[in-house]
Amino acid sequence: MIKTYAHGFPRIGKEKEYETLIQNFKLEQINQSELFDGIWKLEDEIIETYKQNVDLYPTNEMTLQDHVLDTSILLGRYTPDTLQEYYKLCYGKDKLKTKSWFDTEQTYFVPDFTDFNENDLFYQTKFKIVGEHPYLLGPFSFLKLSTGIPKDKFRDFALRIAKLYQLIVDDFLQVHIDEPAFTTELNSEEMDIIKEMYEIMSKTRMNTKINVFTYYGNLEWIYDIYELPINGIGIDFVNGIDNFDNIMDKGFPKDKTLLAGGVTSSQLNNLSEIIDNIYVTNSKPLYHYDVQGSEHILKNMLK
Repeated sequence: MIKTYAHGFPRIGKEKEYETLIQNFKLEQINQSELFDGIWKLEDEIIETYKQNVDLYPTNEMTLQDHVLDTSILLGRYTPDTLQEYYKLCYGKDKLKTKSWFDTEQTYFVPDFTDFNENDLFYQTKFKIVGEHPYLLGPFSFLKLSTGIPKDKFRDFALRIAKLYQLIVDDFLQVHIDEPAFTTELNSEEMDIIKEMYEIMSKTRMNTKINVFTYYGNLEWIYDIYELPINGIGIDFVNGIDNFDNIMDKGFPKDKTLLAGGVTSSQLNNLSEIIDNIYVTNSKPLYHYDVQGSEHILKNMLK
């Protein structure tokens, strides 16, 4: 039986409540408790929407500003002690630089590792991860989105961060990890580093199921991705026009789940003949759409 999976539902709210909450907090028109109450209300509405429409979805998708910044804090690159310090990283004279999120109109705050030692990174446990099936930005994508890492130190940073991710995922039975950088132009050295990272991350007490989601393009290294010690692979069948043919040509691992993003009914029928475990999912995060558009996608995922 084909099941459904959704991720990245827009946090803005139907009436743009998200932006209003943050702006009101910055202007000191609401306090921290009121901000949190409003943010968690939006998250509860998202979870309820998921529950009504799909079989599986990640938790921990909500952020107070930006997931890349949150990951920087989770890994100890930045250590704000208060919410005011958190927002100083986003606004004001000392704010972090922003950059386009891959080839989209979205932006993110760029982690800067200039003159930073990888051994100073640590799992900042006070930054809470919510839910039983948390969303995490993938460690390789996080590094590719960062700046200030010398080329000859990239592997050192990668392996250090992989060890921290191993500690993080070790607390959960299942995790959702976004790795859009897997669809960018990678070289063989980078692919070897990815394999090393995920080998480290997979050594968990509870044999955590790691589902890795890729999107925005073709998986040029798809057969190497097959070899990663992970449970499921999210693949974009809309923007990655070669992905379907590559799978049909060389097959798909029997021990893994395919999370088929934006797959057509015809493609799904063909894939079902060679793959036992399939979830139909969105081709890219739903935050690229408004709330109404995202709800429409969820309601029509198997149509």
